[in-house]
Amino acid sequence: MATTMERLTEGRHGKNETLTRIRRYRYVASCILVWLSDASSSNDNVLADQLSEKLNHPIEFFTDRDECLDFISNTHDEKIFLILSEQLSKEIATIVHDIPVVHSIYILVSDHQTESGNTSCSKSYFKFQHLSGDISMMHKALKKNIKLVSYNYNAASTTILSPADLGSESEQDKLDAMFMYCQLLKEIFLGMEHDAEDAKRQLAEFCKREYLGNVAGLDIINEFINKYTKESAIRWYTRDAFIYRMLNKSLRMHDIEAINKFGFFIKDLYCQLQESNIHLTVKKFRVYRGQE
Repeated sequence: MATTMERLTEGRHGKNETLTRIRRYRYVASCILVWLSDASSSNDNVLADQLSEKLNHPIEFFTDRDECLDFISNTHDEKIFLILSEQLSKEIATIVHDIPVVHSIYILVSDHQTESGNTSCSKSYFKFQHLSGDISMMHKALKKNIKLVSYNYNAASTTILSPADLGSESEQDKLDAMFMYCQLLKEIFLGMEHDAEDAKRQLAEFCKREYLGNVAGLDIINEFINKYTKESAIRWYTRDAFIYRMLNKSLRMHDIEAINKFGFFIKDLYCQLQESNIHLTVKKFRVYRGQE
């Protein structure tokens, strides 16, 4: 009979369902909230739904330990925030703690334990943090850390082609080739003619598939369909919503097919930035990377 570690390594349990769950994060999120509940904790599901709504972020909820471990083992590009009861944390601490994609592990404890910091696992494993069962405190703690991880992720360099795609040239040759390909791709996007409504519809359909089940996210996509104009490209890109997240992540993943769906938007954004630059009167000003 396979051990838990073997199941974690092989990812055999419910593989199709596991990959379907992971697929919806491909372009949408830089971190995933995973809640592994003790079967005896009947209130956890309600708390998870409330927390998901307050954070505007889906939560993968599991009551089967092996299914949860399979999900973690098949996640590669995102960071996982794992929520556990103290009993479960004792059972799987040694298994999940050193997995690179697991960023933080939150132990659900009483308010008294949270204040005293008197949990056994937190003394031995640095990724463990205490998490109160109060929904407001849970929201506050997770929102802060999700924001920090997402900012660090999105602040990383974004390129269209990776050096590995460019052969065995010297580093300088690789950079020169990468710059050339990026310039060519930019010129292709700028030279393309689009049916604005059809291009917007195709992008929206693609984004809706990625945001399936996320009501708040789908509402913003519908708003984009109804209200987007080429004069509002900068406002949409700087908004903390699906455009910023999905476009940046598709660029980082070097997914040309996905980037192409944003072709009309990239062109609109470029043209609006050019127009803004023409009317800019200040010679020198301060800019900030990232967003609130």
